[in-house]
Amino acid sequence: KNANAANADVIVKNGNNLLVLVADQKTSPVIDASNGNVSIDGEVRMRGQEGQKLIDAGSEKEVVIGGGEIRNADTGAGDGTVSNPAIDMKDGSSVYIGEYVDSSNKKVFSNRDVQFTGDVKNTKGSFNIALMTDKSYWDGDYQNEDAEFNIDINHHGAKWSGSANGDVINVNLTQGTWVNMGASSSTGNNFTLKGGGAGKAFLDMSNASSGNVTIDNYSGGMTIIYGHEAATPTTIPGGTVRIVNAAQGSVINMMTLNAGVDMNDPDSILDTMNAVAHKLLYTNYATEGNIKGTVGIGEGLTRPTMVTHIADYKFDDEPASIDRTTLRDTFAHGDIVYGDTETAMMHGAKMAMASTTMTWRAENNDLLKRMGDLRLKKDE
Repeated sequence: KNANAANADVIVKNGNNLLVLVADQKTSPVIDASNGNVSIDGEVRMRGQEGQKLIDAGSEKEVVIGGGEIRNADTGAGDGTVSNPAIDMKDGSSVYIGEYVDSSNKKVFSNRDVQFTGDVKNTKGSFNIALMTDKSYWDGDYQNEDAEFNIDINHHGAKWSGSANGDVINVNLTQGTWVNMGASSSTGNNFTLKGGGAGKAFLDMSNASSGNVTIDNYSGGMTIIYGHEAATPTTIPGGTVRIVNAAQGSVINMMTLNAGVDMNDPDSILDTMNAVAHKLLYTNYATEGNIKGTVGIGEGLTRPTMVTHIADYKFDDEPASIDRTTLRDTFAHGDIVYGDTETAMMHGAKMAMASTTMTWRAENNDLLKRMGDLRLKKDE
């Protein structure tokens, strides 16, 4: 059944029970909030037909969904454009995905899986989505007019693949990955990104369709991932990342694969690193100077999972450039850097193997000592 709030509010307390929603007909949205609010505190399953909207939020209306699967049939998600939006928001409307209304009538994160495939068109409203679990993702683009967009990504497995363009854009990338598809910027110079740490928060610019990203206000730390042409490693596809203003203590690390790079030739390594560094632009580098970081080259099949060589970059101009005197081998310095593809299971397995190896070495050392005692006693 669809959730029709055409004449009154709809409130569903389904808790841990899955709520399956379908529209009565193809021309109707699955959730119709044209004249009433809709609140569902648990998980839903919505799969739209071709050309069908999933959520239609009317003027000044509110839709809250705790989590679940929200999938549009013909979204074109992740191509940098919004043509057939899965969520269509009118003046003053508010949509919250991955949140619920608590007993004090406040919106809080649900910490439920959110699996959303679809674009969002927001006209003078507020769109909010929270990806807080390892299975949570959003594949889609966002576009607004005089509106607000807030996304919270807070799990190492959580991922948003898409672009954002509009007035007010707030990205809280605490941990997880944003795969930029197309160009992303704010028409009102109000694009804010907060990173949770260079080893936790990742901006992936390695996709061929990745356009320029302009972040007006940056703070915290993150790692930017780029690809390169194996035949010519200094050719770096994808757009640039421009930081206009940065808070004190801001960190941005960058990494790419070692494919096609002569890892025995420092110049080959540094030239590739420098080409990657040039993708980072800092508008107020001369007056602020608040961004620091490194560029690394790593091992991996399709994306760097472990960085083996790093060097510091600097800003003598808007684009960053490598300080060629700072190249170092992370293995030699015990400063190995891991990419965003190391899962919790991989980390646990690595620690278990390291622990087993150390135990074996200790026991083997004792055995050799005892064998030595036996040999000495025989001679006596």
